[in-house]
Amino acid sequence: SNNQTLSGATGFDYVIIDKPLGTFTLLSNMTVNQTLTFTALNAANIITGTNKVSLSSTGSVSRNSGYIQGNEQRNFAVGSAVSRTFDIGDATNYTPVNLTFATVSGAGDVLASTANTDQPQLASSLLNPAKSVNRYWSLTNSGVTFSTYDISLNFVAGDLDGAVSTSNLKLGKYNGSWTYPTLGSITSTSVQGTGINSFSDFALAECLTPLVTITNPSAVCSPSTIDLTSASITAGSDAGLTFSYWTDAGATAALASPNAVSVANTYYIKGTNAAGCFDIKPVVVSFNTSPQITSTPSPITQNNDAGNCGAVVTYAAAIATGTPSPTLSYSQNSGTNFSVGTTNVLVTATNSCGSVNSNFNVTIIDNTPPSISFSGIGGTNLSSSFNVSGSGPNNAVNAIAQQSDGKIIIAGSFTSYNGST
Repeated sequence: SNNQTLSGATGFDYVIIDKPLGTFTLLSNMTVNQTLTFTALNAANIITGTNKVSLSSTGSVSRNSGYIQGNEQRNFAVGSAVSRTFDIGDATNYTPVNLTFATVSGAGDVLASTANTDQPQLASSLLNPAKSVNRYWSLTNSGVTFSTYDISLNFVAGDLDGAVSTSNLKLGKYNGSWTYPTLGSITSTSVQGTGINSFSDFALAECLTPLVTITNPSAVCSPSTIDLTSASITAGSDAGLTFSYWTDAGATAALASPNAVSVANTYYIKGTNAAGCFDIKPVVVSFNTSPQITSTPSPITQNNDAGNCGAVVTYAAAIATGTPSPTLSYSQNSGTNFSVGTTNVLVTATNSCGSVNSNFNVTIIDNTPPSISFSGIGGTNLSSSFNVSGSGPNNAVNAIAQQSDGKIIIAGSFTSYNGST
């Protein structure tokens, strides 16, 4: 039950830890060639400090209660699917590491330890220190030649920040810079990383949501298309994101041909960083359309205005569609004077996608009866009795002649003149 230390000759075939009370501390390295046993009644850990417990190629651990509080080294022999468990933890909790090499072509050792705090460089990662497992694991390779390995990192509920959802945990690997191994299985107290090819520190935390900034593309004229993969649309987003394109806000239905979108709609862009952290933002695609004139004024016919060889004509505006709304122009505007005869009015609708024309006719009829006014013919004054004022003839005048006495004779299809028959 007393506290114990171990120093000096520290190579053993069998070691049994059976201490219901007290501590067991290494003052030098200890090697176990056969079995290290922690009994069911044991309550002590092996405290290594800066030393280590080494399990040789034939060594193993049998434990019920207790573990290695500090550094444990395990040997890996040549073979396939070579697996070892590191029975490590801190002063309070057992938080082992399970390591499986796909293939080992050269035997060697791996050293593992854990600390119940965030990895010191976690704030420089893509992960959220405020939503982390407050623990990290350190593994060092010594001579193992291998292809890849899978690792399972075990923790306790007390390691979690209060807001953590373990299903959202990501695995970060720090070796001077951060990388993010592919995740395998995740449970409420463990996370697996797969296909890893080097050793370093490992940390677990939820994502920091990356910044995804979207600028809606400018509308183009149909049938042109819009390229949602253009860098200008995601300019201002975090560097290093991989973008994907979707038709729904949950990013479950991929957008076909995002580089040639032809249908106006709200789509979604998902930006994902190296840790697998992402954000999804909407992007609005719109198109302009060429103008179309859907209605022009009906043909207009009206008499000339009194005392005017024409008439001021007012007509309703034409109607045109298109995006943006087209502007309308006319070859002769409403409210202006139209000459006697027929004028063809050209209507033009214009927007950023082009222009289109239509037309309608305005006809002005000269409805003023003719009148004759002479100051004299052939140097002879008209008879003062020839009154050219009044309503004049009531029909066409086809001929005019002057008599020798200066009077004027008119002939035609009229039957009265100034109301006299």
